[in-house]
Amino acid sequence: MLAHAAPHARVLYAQARAEALPLPDHTLDVLTVAQGFHWFDQKAFLTEARRTLGPTGVLFLYDLFFLGQMPGREDFAAFVQAYGLRYPAPPRHRSAYGYGFGVAEARQAGFSFCEERFTHPLTFTRPALVAYLLTHSNTIVATEGGRETPEEVAAWLDLELRPFLPDGEERTLLFGGLQMVLRPLAL
Repeated sequence: MLAHAAPHARVLYAQARAEALPLPDHTLDVLTVAQGFHWFDQKAFLTEARRTLGPTGVLFLYDLFFLGQMPGREDFAAFVQAYGLRYPAPPRHRSAYGYGFGVAEARQAGFSFCEERFTHPLTFTRPALVAYLLTHSNTIVATEGGRETPEEVAAWLDLELRPFLPDGEERTLLFGGLQMVLRPLAL
């Protein structure tokens, strides 16, 4: 991403850990995290967010995730279960907050908290769904660990998804969404 970033006099591009941002104290108005908070050391990141956000700053965390639901096809749950057994989710970073994060954890870190959850339907063909599932950490861990090649994962997915998405057909899948807005509490 950095190699493709357009230079701008007022923009600083940097590669850094979320828990150690190369920024001065209290300089950010907005800090966003897309689909990454569950991978961070959350307590260390929130300390860093408090340090870098100005007093009226906003930390916006958001995620869009596969719910594994295909409306009208309750039997799709069997595919989702087989997928999860064959390609289990890798462990996320467990911080002092564990996997759950809400009002109490935000206050403990010095933030107010507002959350909105929603569902989002998306339409896929079988090749598009296979391509999407190949981006999941579940399948990436399997291929990077040498258990299977990306081609083998794609072939398995293609075969297993055929009953649900025949050639040339599209189906709607449900995705979940989550938005969290955190603002620094007065010290």
